[in-house]
Amino acid sequence: MKRIRVSILALSALAGGILAASAANVTTYTAYNLNVQYTNAAAAAWEVSGAPATTGTNLPKVFQYVTAQTDGSGKITGGGVIFIYETTNAVPVQSVLYVQATGTIGNKTVGAAPTVTLAMKGTGFTLDGVGGAVPTSATLKFTGTLVPGVTNSAGQPILSGTLSGNIMGIGSAQTLLDPKNAKVSIATVIDNSSFNFDSPQGDVLQALKNGVPSSVQFWSDFATGNGTIKSGTNYTVKFAGIGMEKGLSGTLTGKLGPYTNNIGASAIVFQAPVTATLTAKDKGQKISGTGPQSISVSLDY
Repeated sequence: MKRIRVSILALSALAGGILAASAANVTTYTAYNLNVQYTNAAAAAWEVSGAPATTGTNLPKVFQYVTAQTDGSGKITGGGVIFIYETTNAVPVQSVLYVQATGTIGNKTVGAAPTVTLAMKGTGFTLDGVGGAVPTSATLKFTGTLVPGVTNSAGQPILSGTLSGNIMGIGSAQTLLDPKNAKVSIATVIDNSSFNFDSPQGDVLQALKNGVPSSVQFWSDFATGNGTIKSGTNYTVKFAGIGMEKGLSGTLTGKLGPYTNNIGASAIVFQAPVTATLTAKDKGQKISGTGPQSISVSLDY
């Protein structure tokens, strides 16, 4: 059997190489809070939190007490009561409808006005104005969008469209507009609609290889994500919605730069975003955040 001789010098060299390689691949981490604020119009996403209603005093009048919510994909769900007033031969008629509401909101291109489709089905009763009532059911649909010049009482734009469908009574008592089947087409608005600027906010855990930023993880109460950093400077973070924001997806890109935070008497210098561009789909709408109004960063410690 041949014996293999390995010199102490060779073993020392091998051990030194391993230690050098280990020292050359040291990963450390920095945690900080990131808050990016956009105010450009294309960064806004609309949501619906109610049902359509009329404005002004013209008949028929529609009042709504519906609570709805819009998730990250643009799906709308809710329920409540709708009142529709009309007169028949100078006699007031009022339909009281308890409805379930489902629908969607979305747009096809960045910056385009969103379109809303909301279906409402339910049952209730119609009062004939002289002490009588009749069981009633309804199948209604609202389709609308933003219309230039149409605003709420605060001067803010609102979703405007048409409420259409059928209100059906049972028996011989009159229902809205017609004894048994009233087809409605009423100009309405969803006053319970609003927009918010998509502004990524959350905690970032940034990995550094040998002191150079290399990757990131992102967490917030609405989304989580991760990304890469090229050349220690150019970052790309992809994130997806969680909870009620499920269906949200987006990408944040930009450059890192130096920040300084003080911890006691020590000045800590670290790298974090100094520019940020957002492309996302939120609440069914394609949005783009550019030229952020502000980027604020604070070291977690």
